[in-house]
Amino acid sequence: MPAAWHLVPEQAQARRTIWNGVDHKGRRIIDQVLPSAVQRRTSAQEMLIETVNGSIWQMAGSHNYNSGVGSNPVGVVFSEWSLAHPDSRDYIRPILVENDGWALLAFTPRGRNHACGTYINALGDEGWHCSRLTIDDTGPITPERIEAERRAGMSEGKIRQEFHCSFEAENDDQLISWRTFSYRPSVACPT
Repeated sequence: MPAAWHLVPEQAQARRTIWNGVDHKGRRIIDQVLPSAVQRRTSAQEMLIETVNGSIWQMAGSHNYNSGVGSNPVGVVFSEWSLAHPDSRDYIRPILVENDGWALLAFTPRGRNHACGTYINALGDEGWHCSRLTIDDTGPITPERIEAERRAGMSEGKIRQEFHCSFEAENDDQLISWRTFSYRPSVACPT
């Protein structure tokens, strides 16, 4: 049966955020991803779940991408793609091509890095589904909560980046603005 990977930048991060993670209501994240009714077997050590239909879902770190070469997933989720090593996807792509597989890249922008380039390429390719959803689209955080974060000292750049998915948001500790001097892809990153 097919295997799917869920990759975050670091193995420890995968364990902490999803495998052992709990949401604000006290529910285990892993049980929301794959409810116990569909789980046949689990391996906490490998962060692996075999489902009742024989499929495998496994978490790992994308920074150790060489360890995945030679494996055979049909699908790969790259969580926090903007923080992942850019080469991690390129080493897994041949496997997905051979398996007529799929990849999902989920991230919050971190300036004009490889994730911005991926986003721009996806916008111009009819074979991709691409969406950019901000809190205005999803609604889990009210404008009042964002204003409270602003009053508590969150910078405007971080607010634009984290809540409004801006590729143009400046890093708080950079000395030169992205608008002044930066790598510029052939198509501008959205603000």
